[in-house]
Amino acid sequence: MASSIAKGGTNPDLQSKAIEYLGVYGGRDNLQILVDVYKSSNDTQIKRAILNSFMVSGSRENLVGRREVGIKPELKVQAIQLLVMSEDQPNLAQLYANESSLEVKRAIINGLFVSGNCR
Repeated sequence: MASSIAKGGTNPDLQSKAIEYLGVYGGRDNLQILVDVYKSSNDTQIKRAILNSFMVSGSRENLVGRREVGIKPELKVQAIQLLVMSEDQPNLAQLYANESSLEVKRAIINGLFVSGNCR
């Protein structure tokens, strides 16, 4: 039930709640639904909700995976901010080297300071 609500956009508030629910309860199937909805949605708010759900579920690999080329820098920034808060942080210096957006590079530098990895 939550998966069909998360996929469809008839009621945005209900869709956001279903996305939150899928993240809270995690699991491979729920995470795959979130990945599919993320890829098929053009709605920035829905994508933000999904990024938050990845963080809640502890799915660091999905946060890293949502940094693909072509997405809005604001979503990349949010993914970086969430990654910095995770216990299992990626190599932020490597992410920095592969990034072209100045806005995202700033977020990575801030992340390095917040995480204490600015050596």
